[in-house]
Amino acid sequence: MTGRRAVAGVALACAASLFAHPVPAFAQDQAGEAAHEGGHLLRHEVSLVLAGTYEPRDESEHHGERAGHDSGTQTNLFTLGGEYEYRIHRLFGIGGTVEYITRERNWLFVFAAVVHPYRGLKLLAGPGFERRHEEANTELVLRFGAA
Repeated sequence: MTGRRAVAGVALACAASLFAHPVPAFAQDQAGEAAHEGGHLLRHEVSLVLAGTYEPRDESEHHGERAGHDSGTQTNLFTLGGEYEYRIHRLFGIGGTVEYITRERNWLFVFAAVVHPYRGLKLLAGPGFERRHEEANTELVLRFGAA
């Protein structure tokens, strides 16, 4: 139980820090507008990922006996990670994501092509792999996203 409390404390501290420092978010928004209006283009973007991961449960599993699984037909997990994007052009970029799915202790790595079709809109797609701790294997993934 101590490990869960530590993860919850870190998550709460990260969430609080997002609201305590609104200036960088505002600066990023203005930089994005400048890039779309022909201004100075920021080539490197690094971001913190705080997310939830949803995984449907396989009904063949032992009904709730595996550690970290909810008793229903789905599993909701806290995910912590980071993203990096290099802007090749004001419309296109390439990047990568690393995420740690906490209760499952899995790692996810994705390499993505990114398109910025309109101010503030970011579309991405790319291949990657997930390293599953419990099963000691690696699965290929394909991620699509919008932000």
